Amino acid sequence: MKVPITYSQLRTLKECPYKHHLKYNHGITPTHFEENLHIGSLIHVFMDMRAKGIDFQEARDIVRKVHFSSMPNGDDEAILEHRILWSKLFAMLYAYDWRWAETDTQFLVVASELEFNVPIYNPETGRPSRSYTLSGKIDRLVRLPGGNLVIWECKTTSEDLDAGSAFWRRLRLEAQPSVYVLAARELGYDVTGVIFDVIRKPAIRPRQLTQSETRVLIDTGEYRTSLSQGSDAQLIVREVPIKAIPDAETPGEIWVDQDQALLSLGVKGYSIRETPDLFSARCYQLMVHNPDTFFARREIARTERDIEEIRRELWIQTQILLARRPSYWEKNDRACVTFSSCPYLNLCSDGFKPETDALPEGFVRLEKFHQELEETHDQSTSPSAVPRNWNNTPTAEECPCSSGVTEASSGPVSDSGEGEGANSSQFNAC
Repeated sequence: MKVPITYSQLRTLKECPYKHHLKYNHGITPTHFEENLHIGSLIHVFMDMRAKGIDFQEARDIVRKVHFSSMPNGDDEAILEHRILWSKLFAMLYAYDWRWAETDTQFLVVASELEFNVPIYNPETGRPSRSYTLSGKIDRLVRLPGGNLVIWECKTTSEDLDAGSAFWRRLRLEAQPSVYVLAARELGYDVTGVIFDVIRKPAIRPRQLTQSETRVLIDTGEYRTSLSQGSDAQLIVREVPIKAIPDAETPGEIWVDQDQALLSLGVKGYSIRETPDLFSARCYQLMVHNPDTFFARREIARTERDIEEIRRELWIQTQILLARRPSYWEKNDRACVTFSSCPYLNLCSDGFKPETDALPEGFVRLEKFHQELEETHDQSTSPSAVPRNWNNTPTAEECPCSSGVTEASSGPVSDSGEGEGANSSQFNAC
């Protein structure tokens, strides 16, 4: 029986053979929360549901439920951080739909989260591998207005999206989109290229309002602040439900909707720190005031030479993998720290033996190694993927700066960490 492998597995093999050994031969996976992967995964879930016809509010609520299902227990600071992360993700989803609502009516989604399991061919003989097949999922296949069919690849990043940035140069060299083009053609889709649909994550954090901003918020229900250093103050939200106890002159508590704000006393007055809802509204306004900074779509061509190169790479890497089993798996010390530390660094530096040693805290053994092929989320009303227009946008009342409580089942986050209890009321600046 042929073994399905993914390009992620082969990329891990190239990066560090021993990391591949731990992850794909022994199923050892870290359990710690990784914010970037979490955001990227949930945005993929959201976009898949939208492409399959689920309306904005339902898709958002499912993503919220998935997010809060990983809520940490018992640690108030960690719970607050998880809510803040949702506030940022919440704003990103709304701002994305705002940015592309009109444009997306021109596109037809042919398939979403399209799974494939195709042969890997010997480039010299044209014969398929007797040991491996190539498996994976394609984000979307989209028909453009001119009739071309393209791979639609969604990405999130913290990097600069300017036209000449290193981000785009690196994407031109990235092999995975070529894998998707190759796989789609094997499935019978005549794809012509790849469009990268990129969202840049806001780098901001909840801030301390000035005393003046706090006074305006309490007196008028409006939150106004500048979105960048030196710029004029903008209206972020209006009609904010706010209550000062015992009164606005000498408060002991200040409540913004259902959140008690952190209060800081000064010589001449007091100020509050942004609650998750206020922070979410500022994230949204930052993105819609600077759309070219946070959103970009660009087609990057894949030539026949690119496709031929990936055919050869797939064959060569699978032959290397076949030759290694069950041989020696060396460590690549140059891969221990790149953008961040390798999650297996402590295992390696402590001399961990996967064949005999008990797993330390923070790791589990998985029976199914390719989690990207296993990921599913509860989409109880999700229809099957069919060609459809991509136009299904939130109403003005649903945006993250709409007035009053607008989300179903909104309320304070429960101690159990249930996502249904997320406090998500938002305010109006539209």
